[in-house]
Order: sequence, then C-alpha cells, then structure tokens
Amino acid sequence: MVRTLPLVIVMFVLWSVAGCSFLQAEETNDLTGTITVADMGIRAIGDPCSGRRPYLDLRPGAAVVVRDADDEILGEGSVGEGEAINAHPDLDHLDRTLTYCRLDFTVADVGIADGYELEFGDGHLASLDPPDPDSDAWFVEIVIPQ
Repeated sequence: MVRTLPLVIVMFVLWSVAGCSFLQAEETNDLTGTITVADMGIRAIGDPCSGRRPYLDLRPGAAVVVRDADDEILGEGSVGEGEAINAHPDLDHLDRTLTYCRLDFTVADVGIADGYELEFGDGHLASLDPPDPDSDAWFVEIVIPQ
C-alpha cells in the first residue's frame, strides 16, 4: 500500500494538469426556428397545418437533422405544430385564403461547428452560417423552397 500511494498521487496530478478533457462537456446550444413552407394552400389563417404537395413530409413529427461540414450529425430533433399564415396580405378579408404553413422546430444540444446543414423531413436541405456561440438562443427562419 505504501508504494502504490505515491503512484496514485502522481497519476492524479498528471490527470489534473492534463485538463481532464474527457470529463469536460462539449459546448452545445439548442437550435430553434421556423420552417415556412411556401405551398400556397387554401386555408383559414391561423389554422393548424402541414405541408401540401410536394411538401407532404413537412408535418408535425418530421425529423430535423443538423450536420456539420464533414457530414457528422450534431443534433436531431423534430418539427412541431404548424400554423397557416397569410401568403397575400391584400386578401386577408377572406375566410379562407392563400397561405403558407409555418412550422416550429427544435434541436437540443447542437454542437459548435463552422457551418451547419439542416435536413427536414425526407431530404429538404438548408445551409446555415454558424450562429454566435455566446448567444443563449439560436433561432433561425427557413423558407422552403428557398
């Protein structure tokens, strides 16, 4: 026991000096935003919605995947509820009018990278510059098609 104690102390000091990098959490942030699907559906403004053809896959529960430039997955989430928004404000007097569908999404704990590619549903892509890593909230607005 006497001989192993100095070895344990030396190992602890080396481990402390090395920074214990394997115990440090990777810096992450939550990415939230909206996807506005420019599908020109006829709906009542404010009604729940999902994408219309050819965007049927953009609906509540659809996958959202965030990748870096090396195609490594940094986070996964899903699309939330959608709300019909007016596509032509000059037609806002109608009960039902041409609308887009705006859906919320959240991806928790996204790692820091030099750039991001987001994939929604069955392969709709959007590229993003890196948000400010010091910001508490990463919020983006995506329009499909771009």
